[in-house]
Amino acid sequence: MPLPIETLAEWLFGSAARSRVIEKLFEDPRRAWTKSDLARAVSLQRASVADPLAGLVAIGAVIRDGRRFRADVESEIGQAFVALLEALSPVAQQAPP
Repeated sequence: MPLPIETLAEWLFGSAARSRVIEKLFEDPRRAWTKSDLARAVSLQRASVADPLAGLVAIGAVIRDGRRFRADVESEIGQAFVALLEALSPVAQQAPP
């Protein structure tokens, strides 16, 4: 049975909260999210998305515009996240349990 991409992303990104935030932001990089909207979308408390967002902004993977956050797919690190998430998808389908 294949492992879900969420399990692989959690292992890779180090926490369920971080992996959910990354996946949701890069799923539709044109969309800008408030912390509350993002937290609701990934089934987390608002406070649980604050640290992952701060880290992603600090490394240049996410752009903050006032109270909204969106993936920066134009940045080198943002492009790396896109490529990594795309690469994880087929791995998740093939991985043994």
